[in-house]
Amino acid sequence: MPRRLALTFVLLALALPTAAGAAAPGAGPDGDYDWPGMKKCGSFPTESYRIYVYANKRTRCRQARHVMKAYWLGDEGTDVVAHGDGPQQYYTLRAFPGWRCDSGSGGGGCRNGRRFAGYQN
Repeated sequence: MPRRLALTFVLLALALPTAAGAAAPGAGPDGDYDWPGMKKCGSFPTESYRIYVYANKRTRCRQARHVMKAYWLGDEGTDVVAHGDGPQQYYTLRAFPGWRCDSGSGGGGCRNGRRFAGYQN
């Protein structure tokens, strides 16, 4: 019985910070963040964020950085074209035909077939 109680306390201690909305230690886009299955490809600044770029094994870091810079720094409507609306909205990049980009809360990415370039902000 004491063993079960101790296990309950350990599980509760691990769950409370997440339930309260606190970030786990070390998790966050600060350059030390690891995205499983991805390689780190550097970062660049925008007006309000620092964008940390990642790529899968089929995408070179140089290309991932170029795609992310086009997505983040391109002019909407001329360089970055929105398609659809609401949760189904996605973007295409004129400079990178075939790439389709999506974003979410604090991150997102662009895909072209099996190639993927992602970001955290």
